[in-house]
Amino acid sequence: MLQLADDYKVVAELFPLWRKLKVATALEFFCGVGKFLKLLEVGGFAASGTEPDTSNAIEAQLDGCAVYPYVLSDIKKFEDGQFDAVGMLRVDRVPDKSLDSVVNEGLRISSKLFFYSSTSDVLEKKIFDMLDMSKVNILARRYNEVVGVSVLKL
Repeated sequence: MLQLADDYKVVAELFPLWRKLKVATALEFFCGVGKFLKLLEVGGFAASGTEPDTSNAIEAQLDGCAVYPYVLSDIKKFEDGQFDAVGMLRVDRVPDKSLDSVVNEGLRISSKLFFYSSTSDVLEKKIFDMLDMSKVNILARRYNEVVGVSVLKL
């Protein structure tokens, strides 16, 4: 059985909902060595990721993960709605100057939902303020200090 960090658990709790929405493909920004990608695959999703750290991207690829060694500016190369679900764990690790791009690009290239986990209430509010609430529904789960959120596109 997989040992899961809190940020994995809180997002994985939303997998049954993702299945009801017929989510088949998922992309994780800043996927590191691909641990969450493996969890997505175990959950039944075709998973891929982006990772700017070349050594992490190579390690993930050697472990069988589909990882693009992209930096954020390269994510613009993905097509609108190319993936059903797009997001990242621990969005609070994203530099403030990049947060708008991460959220906006994630929403653009996802056809159904954007997901993230966070330990920062301030950051959560900032993300919510970026969203057009007439176009999304928010579903969240909390595990210890971590909040997992799925932003469903309407």
